[in-house]
Amino acid sequence: MRYVYWLLLIATVVVAVLNFRIRCESFGCMGIGVAWFAWCGLYLVTLVAGLITLLKAPDDQSKRLITWPLLGQLTGGVALGIYWLLGLSAI
Repeated sequence: MRYVYWLLLIATVVVAVLNFRIRCESFGCMGIGVAWFAWCGLYLVTLVAGLITLLKAPDDQSKRLITWPLLGQLTGGVALGIYWLLGLSAI
């Protein structure tokens, strides 16, 4: 399960970087909103997988290998949420 979480985490980061590279087309940049909405779904699935993996970790070493990436994921999600709330994405 730990490897599944790591793969999902890598996919979440790659998709976030690719979403920042999307340029506005017509219709008021609606495609960017749809892409970020899909990313939110991937983020939540990854977060749930990380939490399940953390709860099922057999020892402290395994928990450490999940705790730090999980904290990084939460920090990144909060940072992107603040970025969105402040309206910096419109700049």
